[in-house]
Amino acid sequence: GRADLSRFSDTAAVADYAREAMAWAVSAGLIQGRSDGTLDPAGSATRAQTAVILQRLGALLEEACRQPTGPGPSVPALFPALS
Repeated sequence: GRADLSRFSDTAAVADYAREAMAWAVSAGLIQGRSDGTLDPAGSATRAQTAVILQRLGALLEEACRQPTGPGPSVPALFPALS
């Protein structure tokens, strides 16, 4: 499922073209927002923040590959553009 972005105070600042991808990234746990309750979609990510996102993505992919037919989503289900 897709995350409800309304819990972030700046959800209106998420561009229409990015809304679905941002909702997916939040629902997948890649992005959790800032400590002040914002997403800051026009902001820049630090190297450390980028590293955390990539680590979370790697873990998500690893889990999906471990359970290709199990209860977890498959890689194509997580990334429709790859199917």
